[in-house]
Amino acid sequence: MSRSPTSSAPAPGRRESILDAAEDLFLRQGYEGTSVHQVVQRVGIAQGTFYYHFPSKEAVLDALVERALHPFGEAARARATEDRPPWERVVEVLSQVLRIRSERGPLMAYIHREGNLKLHETFLRRVKERFEPLLISLLEEGMASGTLHVHAPEETASFLLVTAEYLFDSPHWLGDPRAYEAQLKVAASVVEGLLGLPHDAVDLDLLGGRKG
Repeated sequence: MSRSPTSSAPAPGRRESILDAAEDLFLRQGYEGTSVHQVVQRVGIAQGTFYYHFPSKEAVLDALVERALHPFGEAARARATEDRPPWERVVEVLSQVLRIRSERGPLMAYIHREGNLKLHETFLRRVKERFEPLLISLLEEGMASGTLHVHAPEETASFLLVTAEYLFDSPHWLGDPRAYEAQLKVAASVVEGLLGLPHDAVDLDLLGGRKG
């Protein structure tokens, strides 16, 4: 017996269709202003199909953030295994965090809208989960090889990531591009200090996610 178009059975690509529809609706009318029913209507599926893939609207939000971060996390993982000094690979990983801002502009702008604290918190948590272990591993590798002198790799990785997140956020509240460039220079100095590097060792364009 054939199933009706509104069957709750999964179909290839259905999960991605739900995410696409939800992202568009969230961007247009906000997370709080979007209901599961509206997402279901946009995709043209039964409500049971939605809940087959996602237990809640919040789960959709989490999946959207994960989808946005995935290519940058994979790129960071690849850069982290290159045959280069550990400190250079640390900067490469940080640069991938900044590339999210430049390459996923509309979603990132939405994340930083006033009233989107929940989404912003979800984003920062996911960034930490994806990128911090890579940084810790590289710092420990540098310590073992004697090329980095870091006493607390986990805490140092956390500070490095906070520096990148600060740069990630700052264009949304700094109206003057020159002010952002000044912040970028300070961030580079912070990274150099944490890693024990000489002044001007860090490429600003690379750290800022504008090269790579």
